[in-house]
Amino acid sequence: MHKLWYKTEALTWNEALPLGNGRLGAMAYSGAVSEKFMFNEETLWGGYPHDRSNPEAAQYIPQLKELIQNKKYREADKLVTEKLIGTEASAYLPFGTLTVDLKKDSDFSMRYAPGDSSFSESTIKNYRRELDLKTAVVSSSFQFNGNTIARRAIVSKPDNVFAAEICAEQESSLHFDAYLSCAIDHSVKSGTDSVLITGRCPADIDYYAKEKGAQKYYYDEEKDTIPFCGMIKIVTDGSIVCSGGVLSVSHASRALILVSIQTGYSSWCKSPSKEGKDYLALCQKDISGASRFTFEELLRRHLEDYQPLYSRCEITLGEEDSRPTDELLRDAAAEKFPQSLAALMFHFSRYLLISCSREGTQPSNLQGIWNREIMPPWRSDYTVNINTEMNYWSAEMSGLPECHMPIFPFLKELSQAGRTSAKNHFGANGWVLCHNCDVWRLTSPAGIGAMHAFWPMGGLWLCREIWEHYDYTRDTEFLKENFETLTGALDFLCDWLYKGEDGFLTTVASTSPENRYVLDGELVSVSGITAMDIGIIDDFVTYTGKICEILGGKEDVKKKCDYIKKHLTPLKITSDGRIMEWNEEFQEHELGHRHISHMYALHPAGLIQEGTPLFDACKKTLKTRLENGGGHTGWSNAWIINQFARLLDGELAYQYVKNMFIKSTYKNLFDAHPPFQIDGNFGFAAGLGEMLVKSAPNEITLLPAVSQEMDKGAVHGMRARGGYSVSFSWADGKISEYRITKDGSEIASGNNKPYPLKLLF
Repeated sequence: MHKLWYKTEALTWNEALPLGNGRLGAMAYSGAVSEKFMFNEETLWGGYPHDRSNPEAAQYIPQLKELIQNKKYREADKLVTEKLIGTEASAYLPFGTLTVDLKKDSDFSMRYAPGDSSFSESTIKNYRRELDLKTAVVSSSFQFNGNTIARRAIVSKPDNVFAAEICAEQESSLHFDAYLSCAIDHSVKSGTDSVLITGRCPADIDYYAKEKGAQKYYYDEEKDTIPFCGMIKIVTDGSIVCSGGVLSVSHASRALILVSIQTGYSSWCKSPSKEGKDYLALCQKDISGASRFTFEELLRRHLEDYQPLYSRCEITLGEEDSRPTDELLRDAAAEKFPQSLAALMFHFSRYLLISCSREGTQPSNLQGIWNREIMPPWRSDYTVNINTEMNYWSAEMSGLPECHMPIFPFLKELSQAGRTSAKNHFGANGWVLCHNCDVWRLTSPAGIGAMHAFWPMGGLWLCREIWEHYDYTRDTEFLKENFETLTGALDFLCDWLYKGEDGFLTTVASTSPENRYVLDGELVSVSGITAMDIGIIDDFVTYTGKICEILGGKEDVKKKCDYIKKHLTPLKITSDGRIMEWNEEFQEHELGHRHISHMYALHPAGLIQEGTPLFDACKKTLKTRLENGGGHTGWSNAWIINQFARLLDGELAYQYVKNMFIKSTYKNLFDAHPPFQIDGNFGFAAGLGEMLVKSAPNEITLLPAVSQEMDKGAVHGMRARGGYSVSFSWADGKISEYRITKDGSEIASGNNKPYPLKLLF
């Protein structure tokens, strides 16, 4: 299944359908009478380039270390909150909305209006809107008074514009007004067939303004914020009149609407006004270039770029169900789960990644590139204590390594910015990244308390992306290009670790992301080394050590990795058989917490193997989390699918596949935290992939963790570690046929095999 479609127009943002080219995003409402597209541009952020670290913080690190050594955790928590926290991240902003209002005739004053007797459900016939995932085209059509109106829209990467075509079946019968509105302070300049909007982003956005009843955002002429522009141009066989920023088209049979948005942002550390891009020239160039083509020509160029990526990987589950998407969701909620809905979500997630993360763009943020609010949830930033990493879990396995690429320049920039934070906040060498970051590459502890902000493991976790890309592609040149990022993170780690009284290496202080425990009746977050820190550090030095062996000549780095791995504090098991989340068996405040950070060593790291006490402890840990209400956010539910797949429990993994659609999916298939966060979409795709294919460089297992309900299906083009491509089908309890290839050559094939089927190479 490769289409989302509906019989009714979108009334809310979570019903609208997304389009994107990695840089420019649009949400299509497909209203019959009043069409709306809400736009985003990936570098439209508040704030400006400046150092936000606290140079006074590092002096308190020795005191913090002493407090932890003496088990004075409450005092340590207070010290962190008062002395070691930096400033908040900046916010990702919306651009605004393109509105296209159909009119009864060429009289510009006679628009349709709610309650108009000439426009009602009885006058609109055969309405349909859809997103075709195979073409990345949003379309809608309907009949009105005997006339058929059809619309198609794309966001083209080759031509760098949004393009929409409106056609009327009856010649010269199309009349409409089109105009851009902007969510940020701006000015408007009208041309003959185009309108230009220009403005500048705010210097500061108050995340807590709503609860305080205060102003949401602030301008400061002295701050070097991001300038931007947006342009709309219409090409039509009808006539155009432009007045007051409104383009009025009449007596047309068809019209092409083009939109370009550009900003002056050029780098995290460069002045947007003095060293920024010539955003006005770029915008005009985009519009001028695209206006030379018809919509069909723009579409052809768009498909040549998009389809080679999308067509690489496909899955089928059960029987295809061609009913409207919202009907499928209603069945899922009523526990009549259509298996093909899970396949549709897998394909939709791949579509989203292609649409929001392309080579040369920023990485996918908390909402990909789609955001409607001046103050979006959690600023729509990069949250690296799970969310940013989850955005890329499915990239390699689903055949989209190109869409993984934006994370690596991002990492390099963080490794540069993070050196200042390592020195000023932690008194350490190398580079550090804490839990939140933005387009200005904030790396210091950001927030209002230790529970969220004080977590210097973000860089180490994000470095896993380097190994993940290599593990699937075997690209040694890529490792060479990114090795310095790893060594900088290792330098920080070596300074942050010390040998404790028990002889094991421990951190100066730790937290378990966003979680707290109870100590003498008080809630505390800071402790000695946590299970998540142990998992991340063990994972980091394991793959960094392997990379040293692969590249050769890295003995000094390899020696450091081996030492840390040998002497690192091991994971512990609680008295009731679970992974111990903190360094001591504290009373837990929230047994059903949304984060399952202490299971990092199982997933994503893959350090815990079947048949070990830690494997059994992971089962008990997850069971306890879920019995107490865990998995209540979309991304947490997605992580649980991945964890159960690693635990080889197909029945429980599938239970949470179904649960995703019951509790955590909007009508447009966006993940519901709630509100919308895109990580759950990507985490779902990764989890389903883990259920279908388990891989190590020389070992592939087909159907390692599927439910008995998943009795029929097929996989085409899924990638496996080691550079393999996997295709197979199954039915009636057996794998009907399978084929494994590498570099275009067949490595293994067979048919009529029981599953799970383990293949060794």
